[in-house]
Amino acid sequence: MNNTRPFSMRDKIGYTLGDLGNCCTEQFRAMYLTVFYTLVLKVNPVHVGILMLITKIWDAINDPIIGALVDSHKDKGKGKFIPWIKMFAFPTAVLCTLGFVNVSNLDYGLRLAYMFITYVVYEIMYTCVNVPFGSLSSVMTDDVNQRTDLSRYRSLGGTIFMTVIVIAGPLILYKDNQPVAENFLIMSGVCAAIGFICLMITSAWCK
Repeated sequence: MNNTRPFSMRDKIGYTLGDLGNCCTEQFRAMYLTVFYTLVLKVNPVHVGILMLITKIWDAINDPIIGALVDSHKDKGKGKFIPWIKMFAFPTAVLCTLGFVNVSNLDYGLRLAYMFITYVVYEIMYTCVNVPFGSLSSVMTDDVNQRTDLSRYRSLGGTIFMTVIVIAGPLILYKDNQPVAENFLIMSGVCAAIGFICLMITSAWCK
């Protein structure tokens, strides 16, 4: 693997796609998972709020742990951060989709358990991708101007996704102002697949 080629537009595009890939799962969940829990799974909003609170507390513990593990990873010729992205991008995509499976036919306690498990495990997998991705720009170049370019290009990924999802989401997920359960699953699968592909391109293009 050639790690010595000059910094180029390929790196910038690859980095943009990495942020787009992360947004495809994380931002889709942020916008629609609570809606899915309350309107499709018929879970009490109070219980959803408790789940969110517990997972935010868990994030405060999980993020530094994953960060320390990533930082301690030894570079074996493939970079320090890229192997983490490649390893956990697929599990993240799978867990994103599993979060939108319609389990409304289960007993209420089992629904809560399913929500909790899929939510927490997704957050772990996502952190294993997002933390090394966030650190990637620090090792791609030492040039301050090039790092500024990377930061600017990274913001494009989230902007592109949010523009598309804000327009397309409600048109696909609702029919006659009512949520369509299977469409949530389909759209989460599409977003997860796009996110996975983007992160694989990032892993190949960013050096």
